[in-house]
Amino acid sequence: MSTPQTEAKPHRLSVLDAQRGLIMIFMALDHASLFLAAQHFSEFWGIPLPHYGDAVSLVTRVVSHLCAPGFFFLMGVGMHLYRASRHAQGRSEAHIIRHFAVRGLVLIAMDIFIITPTWIIGSLDEFLAGESTLGVVPGAGGDILMATGVLAALGGAMILAAFCLRLGPVATAVLGVATLLMCQAVVPEAARVHDPMSLLELMFLVAGHGGFIVITYPILPWFCVCLFGVAYGHAVRADPRRAMKLALPAGVLALVAFALVRAAGGFGVHHPLAGDGWMAFLTVTKYPPSIAFLLLSLGVNALLLASIFAAQRHLDGAGRALLVFGRAPLFFYVVHLYLYALVGLAYPGHTSLLGMYPIWVLGLVALYPLCKRYDVFKRGKAENSLWRLF
Repeated sequence: MSTPQTEAKPHRLSVLDAQRGLIMIFMALDHASLFLAAQHFSEFWGIPLPHYGDAVSLVTRVVSHLCAPGFFFLMGVGMHLYRASRHAQGRSEAHIIRHFAVRGLVLIAMDIFIITPTWIIGSLDEFLAGESTLGVVPGAGGDILMATGVLAALGGAMILAAFCLRLGPVATAVLGVATLLMCQAVVPEAARVHDPMSLLELMFLVAGHGGFIVITYPILPWFCVCLFGVAYGHAVRADPRRAMKLALPAGVLALVAFALVRAAGGFGVHHPLAGDGWMAFLTVTKYPPSIAFLLLSLGVNALLLASIFAAQRHLDGAGRALLVFGRAPLFFYVVHLYLYALVGLAYPGHTSLLGMYPIWVLGLVALYPLCKRYDVFKRGKAENSLWRLF
């Protein structure tokens, strides 16, 4: 979610900021759907994929699939650009690794201590009734004392990727592919879905519930997406225009590969097709991400990046909100969760899915001036200030 601040040229970063802002808007839709309409599907390995009753429910969920892969990918791009800019200033490799280690640890701590309360607030009725809001989760179960999500995985991936920044683009991409294939291979068979899992297994490889903790984003399957972003960062720094133009064919190729992998139904899907038609075809495994999931989500992200690049002249006009949200990513993340969770308390019976949409839009309108002011505030802070992380 957070992309390190860099000194790269503004024209090079504005498109990336806008891309981040767009997928954050989609993320807000997903969480508004959870807190207001009580509709949020969980596509865990080993457990039957959800069934969507209508196209609106499916599309509302599927657009959120762009978010986590987009955040990890853009974080990787930002890490490469940050390292290059600090090297130009004469900073050592140890300084750069320390920078990312501190920020990674802050993200992990924020997930545990700042983000966790939002899930409790947003599901207060179920919590008071003693019911689990997580639904069926792989693992042996137990009393939940802690749950970690995307911020913790971003922090862990950032720390690991910091030690890989010396690699060239080809080596980085190869390491990413190897990590992805390894992670796909170690996901247990569905028959083991309720077997006990170790803490290390949950932290690094497989999403699930192990005793006191639920981990939905294990680090390694998402670390590989960060590495793909680092590799792309080399191309962005070398020739920004060419790199942006490559997004279109890359996106098309990824979606073609997704169609082939999903139709084959073997390695890289975790779940075979659960029915006929396009809705079943687009319902893919997210926890942990299957190859099919990543091809679909990163492919669409690439097409969106190409579209934003083609329309970048509008970013100071109609597209200004994308830049504002994209330049205060962590601030947006924290505030939007509390905003929609608290608003959700005003609807104890929950809204309909369509009734949630105007409230989602109003929330974005409220977030815009807050993010704009925060962006001005953080730019006035010193380079090494933790406020810049937000």
